[in-house]
Amino acid sequence: MTDSAQATNWTAAPAITALALALALGIGIVSASAAADTLGPHYRMGPEAIRSERIVTQGEWAAHLVDVLGLTPALTDDAPSDDVFSLLCATDYSRNSEVERGSAAGISAFHAVIDVPKRRSPSDPLRMTVSLPSPAVYMLSVEGSGPQRWVVDQKVVGHLDPSDLGVAQATQVVPLRRGPHEITAFLAHDSNAERVDLTAYRPLCIEPAAGWRADRPLLHGDRARTIVRALGIEQRLPESGEPIVIEGESYANASAWGVRTHRKLGTPASAHTWVTAEGSPAEFTYRVRLDDPSVFTLEGLLHGSGPQIWSIDGRYRLTVTPGEGAEGFVWTDVVTLPLAAGEHVIRALIPPDAGIDLIRLVRRKSGASDYLDLIEEAGFRGGAPAAYVTRSAAYQSLSNPTFVAHAYHFLDRVADGRAPMLLVEHDVGAVYSRPLSPLFPPEHRTR
Repeated sequence: MTDSAQATNWTAAPAITALALALALGIGIVSASAAADTLGPHYRMGPEAIRSERIVTQGEWAAHLVDVLGLTPALTDDAPSDDVFSLLCATDYSRNSEVERGSAAGISAFHAVIDVPKRRSPSDPLRMTVSLPSPAVYMLSVEGSGPQRWVVDQKVVGHLDPSDLGVAQATQVVPLRRGPHEITAFLAHDSNAERVDLTAYRPLCIEPAAGWRADRPLLHGDRARTIVRALGIEQRLPESGEPIVIEGESYANASAWGVRTHRKLGTPASAHTWVTAEGSPAEFTYRVRLDDPSVFTLEGLLHGSGPQIWSIDGRYRLTVTPGEGAEGFVWTDVVTLPLAAGEHVIRALIPPDAGIDLIRLVRRKSGASDYLDLIEEAGFRGGAPAAYVTRSAAYQSLSNPTFVAHAYHFLDRVADGRAPMLLVEHDVGAVYSRPLSPLFPPEHRTR
């Protein structure tokens, strides 16, 4: 049967397809990207992908994750594989050692400070340009005060008001390519912006356990790990051992307005003591030593309904807003991420009258089998952790309804803290009988 005849038969099939669902949602699952061509053999999800047993490389898998998650606008036509990887996890993949990859040089490669011009009149918008050294998913932050609307390359990234903390982070992340970009800000009459930064949003890190390597075969354990991180459900990994608990008042350092208090709220504080910002924003610094590397969930027992900004090791910076119950104290998830053994620094910038009672680090089981168990619970097919992933298995993962639905909202959900929408469909093969993209040519090589 010819390829065109195959496509005609699939088009006539009554089953709902991943492509049809994607089109209904207004997205394309996989598009032809020149960036994928730099990753070695061409990876084409054509008709035979459903039954192809050719082994998939990490480079091919990464290219399709970038495509499915809507990050390809940040790639140039001749983008190298490292650019594809940095969109999924802002790490300097040209370095070989873990120490080098975590160095300050790696951080500066994904950070730019924007010069803020003076407004000619209070009604004029601010217009700026910035040149970025590396492609990544970026977040904008502003130091200043008053209501303001920020736009990056004609895309609104946030309606911000830094007044409570003196700084605010955009509510949207945006994938940006290397090179110049236009930034525009519309400020209220008495608002101001003193400093503006664009920094890679490092809490987003979709990568295999040992990082990305373009020509390395993809294992099922790493496929599961990248799917879990793309879905944002790593905090659902099983707990391991007792959590590490830090009293809020046991800080290593506090800024001028940070104080300990015995004030009673509707919910009693642990040890009857907690910390608060008295009159102005305050930052508290905590130090914790981990004996072994693992995935940890950082949680805070917090007071106050306004946003707080938390950071870990200066690399991971997040806006955290306590939920219902914050008139007393409420447990609030900050972030789930892998942390190395050794000392880590946690900082929390909180607005006036907000507070911290406890901080908790919950260790998660993070072996390949744990990630595989988690994606099976979400309706994906499993596999032996160390077994190679074939094109048919990759196709089934990308066409899974949970993944398709999440991919449509991926950039909206990355930084806003919303729980992902999970659909469960165990019999994926029975639902998706057509190719992800019939526009791709078939493979004309032996496996």
